[in-house]
Amino acid sequence: AMKNGTYSGLTTVPAKPGEYVILWGSGFGPTTPPTPNGTVVPNSSTPYSVTSDPSLTLNGQPMTYYATVLAPTFAGLYQVIAQVPSSIANGDWPVIATVGSISSPTGVVLTVHN
Repeated sequence: AMKNGTYSGLTTVPAKPGEYVILWGSGFGPTTPPTPNGTVVPNSSTPYSVTSDPSLTLNGQPMTYYATVLAPTFAGLYQVIAQVPSSIANGDWPVIATVGSISSPTGVVLTVHN
């Protein structure tokens, strides 16, 4: 979900308004079932869902949130599933995830183009 040319040798496309996206990150906290820190998550049909759901904004607009789970076969890598606001304009918009009182770093953008 970013403009093409962001990463050399990779073809990428921007997200569209209303589209579902998977954001990747770390530090989203404990899961159910629990997994020890630094442990590779097994590749199984059991989702390792966070115990505290984050809230997400894109350019200050709330994103519809669906789930945050640990990515199978990785250690500490989370997949956050959300929907781009349908009314958002084209642009490179800051995306912020907040869990409790802790927010993700600034400077991360999601490119949107209808």
